[in-house]
Amino acid sequence: MPIAVNAFSSDMVETRRISDIQSLSTSVPGFSINSLSKSRLNPSLRGGSSSLVSAGAEQAVGLFIDDQYFGGAGDFEIDLFDIERIEVLRGPQGTLFGRNTTGGSINVVTRRPSKKTEGKFEATIGNYDAIEARGYVSGPLAGNLFGSFAVSSRDRDGTSRNITTGNRIDNTNRASFRGKLLWEASPDLDIIATVGYSRADETGPARDSIFTSTPPTNQSLIDFGFVPDNDPRVVQQASDSSFKSRQWTGNLRAEYKLPDAALLSVTTYRDFSSKEGKVSLVGVPVPTFDLGEPRSAESFSQELRYTSDYDGPFNWVGGLYFFYSDETRNTNVTTAWNQETFGGVVQSITFCPLQTLEDFDNGVVTPACVANFPGLFGPNDFHVNERNRTTSYSAFVDGNYEPFEGFTLLGGLRYTHDKKKFNVDIGGGPDFFWNPPTSTDIDPMTGLPFIGQTAANSANWSKLTYRIGFQYKPTDKIMVYGTRSTGFRSGVFDGAQSDPTLVVKPVGPESATSHELGLKSRWFDNRFQLNIAVFNVEYTDLQFFISSPTSSVSTNAGKARVRGVEVEAVASITDYLTLSANYSHQDGTSSGIPPEAEITPGTAPQGTIPNTYMVAADFEYPLGNGDSFSAHVDLTHKDRYGLEFNDAPQFSSRTKSLVNASLNYKLSSGFEFSIWGQNLTNENIIVYGNDLWFASYSLAAALTDPAILTDVKQPRYSAPRTYGATIRYSF
Repeated sequence: MPIAVNAFSSDMVETRRISDIQSLSTSVPGFSINSLSKSRLNPSLRGGSSSLVSAGAEQAVGLFIDDQYFGGAGDFEIDLFDIERIEVLRGPQGTLFGRNTTGGSINVVTRRPSKKTEGKFEATIGNYDAIEARGYVSGPLAGNLFGSFAVSSRDRDGTSRNITTGNRIDNTNRASFRGKLLWEASPDLDIIATVGYSRADETGPARDSIFTSTPPTNQSLIDFGFVPDNDPRVVQQASDSSFKSRQWTGNLRAEYKLPDAALLSVTTYRDFSSKEGKVSLVGVPVPTFDLGEPRSAESFSQELRYTSDYDGPFNWVGGLYFFYSDETRNTNVTTAWNQETFGGVVQSITFCPLQTLEDFDNGVVTPACVANFPGLFGPNDFHVNERNRTTSYSAFVDGNYEPFEGFTLLGGLRYTHDKKKFNVDIGGGPDFFWNPPTSTDIDPMTGLPFIGQTAANSANWSKLTYRIGFQYKPTDKIMVYGTRSTGFRSGVFDGAQSDPTLVVKPVGPESATSHELGLKSRWFDNRFQLNIAVFNVEYTDLQFFISSPTSSVSTNAGKARVRGVEVEAVASITDYLTLSANYSHQDGTSSGIPPEAEITPGTAPQGTIPNTYMVAADFEYPLGNGDSFSAHVDLTHKDRYGLEFNDAPQFSSRTKSLVNASLNYKLSSGFEFSIWGQNLTNENIIVYGNDLWFASYSLAAALTDPAILTDVKQPRYSAPRTYGATIRYSF
């Protein structure tokens, strides 16, 4: 296949304990995740990334499960189970998959019902009182009807302790099932019907608040009852928050075989909803800046695909695709700007008629402002309720032509037309960050903004994306290829950016153009595999959202470039030992970003990891009695990189040496026993960061000691060291 891809078989998924998108990211070089909360997960590949989370916003990396599209920031918190294979395709995907992407696609294929009775069940116990159960059973039902049923359940105590409430948080409590029916209606017609369900009922994420441990006297950390500590797994949040979700999916797949081709129809339906308590972004014992984003989504898609299998030199795939979604996002915010903090000063300058510029410069809120408008500084609730409806039509064709043996020309086109209808309801108390005053919505009796406004808009976008290239096979063990491919992310609205005239403006599509040269090869009687890809991706009309204490920007401007190299090597050292190594280098830059976005020229797009190193060893030894012993260990290192499209140190992450390992003993009777450990080095890997110093320090303190601007951070971490034991039975 002339494309850069990381493929994982069902055995690899099981051995590496890939159970969700976060755990998948640690096995793919150059792949990163940032996650502010359980309703926000933003993946990045080759610099293709996004921070946009409004209703209808689509991520740069798309997730497809049995050709069903999951593309919003709230769609990636999903269990992966009953897996046949996972393919991570790197680079723009603009000619074949259901929705265009700029960074790449994650293609998950689940097990097909089998024609003979088989199954596997497993149970796991681990630290943090973890209890997991998974399994599937598959086989014939009656005549030409076959079925399968798979379940997954994961329950684990929180990996952090909130000393404000005394509870453990960041726990796991979720369950899923998937049922399939396969009807072989005729020798040429197969129909597969799938129904899936998943639910989660968990606390919110843990957010550690890190201040200078012993603040100098010229700093004035406001007393929130916060006591500095050195334990990243001990937090002091005002509440534990909560996250609950449920999802139903349906998939009807019909394939009809022609003499020299196949016709495929894929119909999908999805119904998702979540409830999320407000998550503390500052991580202090009183409400300061807390945010919740419950969501819902209902979607339908229909694809018709023709795949040829001609004897001649030309073959092609073509089809039509329709997608509709109705998505809501309800952002609920509580702010409490302590009058002594910089946030309190900005709040007073924004709303108090008596506040003077001199007071602002001195970092002082006047007593008159506090007396006349006390509600400005207490807990203040605000909401942005969004609804987006997307209707998309596309037609695609992708073919290959072999003019002479070993050399193939590649080409593909896809035309997409998207229409989005958006409306938003905004309301709540006055807040400089969320609800500042304007000349058109001030109440003359109070001098404060009116509560509530609505806005609506719609837009259409059309785009032609393409792929051209070649592949050359000088031998059956060596292939070189080159491609130029394009992709785009559809336009989007952001309700939080509605302007004073009550108009919500669209952010246009983001486009990507990629050039890639690659080598795929096998050597030494197939005992050594070497794949190399060199790429250059250019992004134009960037979509991004940037916030600061004084402004927030959701815009569509500028460009970025990411170039790099990816190397994959697999060596069968002996019949029992396999070593593998992956390396990724990415170099990113940007230009033309508006100054108000406060992005330093040349900043790399979020998720652009300079260097990623991965090594792994797999050992399997068969015993004379039919049993076998196997072991796996892998190590990952990632250089420091930005989780967001800025260069603030609070938004950076790195992985020094993440180590996962397992030991397995498999009996001929079908039983298997495993002990395993993940993140054995117990690294505190940051998956999101905040720099809300203005909610904790006074302006005077910041001016006196600017170091606090980088010493204050509120990170969220991935899971610490976990370990356990698993028993499996297969038949």
